[in-house]
Amino acid sequence: MSYEAADRPWNEEYLQQIFKDLSDTNEDIRLNGAKRLNDFVTEQSRELSSEGFDGFIDSVDYRISRIIQTQQTQQQIGCLIAIDVLIGVDYHENGGKKFSKLYKFLKALIGKHEGDVNFMILVSRSLGKLLASAQDGFLYAEAVKSEIQRALEWIDDLHSDSARRLMATLVLREIANNSPTLFYGSIQTFFETIWKAIRDSDIAVREHAVASLEAGISVICKREQFKRELFNSIIDEANKGLKQPSIESVHGSLLALGEVLQIPVLCNQDQFKDICERIMKFKDHSNRMLRRTVMSLIPKLANSNPESFVNSYRHTCIQYLLSIAKKHENDRGAAYLALGEMSIVCTFSFLSLPFFSSSP
Repeated sequence: MSYEAADRPWNEEYLQQIFKDLSDTNEDIRLNGAKRLNDFVTEQSRELSSEGFDGFIDSVDYRISRIIQTQQTQQQIGCLIAIDVLIGVDYHENGGKKFSKLYKFLKALIGKHEGDVNFMILVSRSLGKLLASAQDGFLYAEAVKSEIQRALEWIDDLHSDSARRLMATLVLREIANNSPTLFYGSIQTFFETIWKAIRDSDIAVREHAVASLEAGISVICKREQFKRELFNSIIDEANKGLKQPSIESVHGSLLALGEVLQIPVLCNQDQFKDICERIMKFKDHSNRMLRRTVMSLIPKLANSNPESFVNSYRHTCIQYLLSIAKKHENDRGAAYLALGEMSIVCTFSFLSLPFFSSSP
């Protein structure tokens, strides 16, 4: 049933003001608008008849759909906030219908990638929140499979732009984190395809691809029998990338090795030393990005196998980081950060070094 404005049993002007606040550039106003929308939807779900509440939700949905059709990012951010609120509010609309409508909105926004990284991250997080709220049902399963397929196709497409590839990595990470069982069904294709994004020419794509790799690793690590196979396959692919002349390929492969180190109880002594040697080989590289990547990986090396690290690499890494801090002013902060994080892992051994315990 549709309502004329004068006959609507809810305050349409108040709803209009809320949506205006959701699109405001001031964060506090947006947050207040989100709270008001949450309270308003909850209140109407309790006070209106089933038919009246359906009309109210239709009005909310209409506003969202109109905003999606615009090209104004700030308004679309307000739209995402509204979707997040609706995901979180438990109201008496058929669950499948609610999921279907909200997914339709997000699916449209996923395609609106204009190079605004922050907006794309917000869209992907909203998708993750929606998936986490559902967890079952035919529509849910079909949505997950559809998004995985689209994301993998965008990464695999040699002619896709970097914005598509970036959005693909963001979506895959959210699905892996929030729908791990369904994600597992595409895990082999994921690990075969994600390396294209890890070696991408765009640094944002590479970094977010590695974040999705981390999420994929987490899915696999819950299944004990596949950990070793996963570990070896990532090592092999990373080593291939390190041998490439492309800086981007080396960078992505170094980041991937950093994620391998997070797989619990897999690195034996020889494997750990091999990974360390491969990473440290690039510590004095002429490319600053690679040097900074090595610095960021040193704490991960220490955390992966503290005893082996302390015995074989601690002194070398300390001297290296102190040298960087002394010679390269622009990298001083990164060097000290790595040094501090490493010291947390190796606290007692670190403080026993002659460098720190000897008198001046």
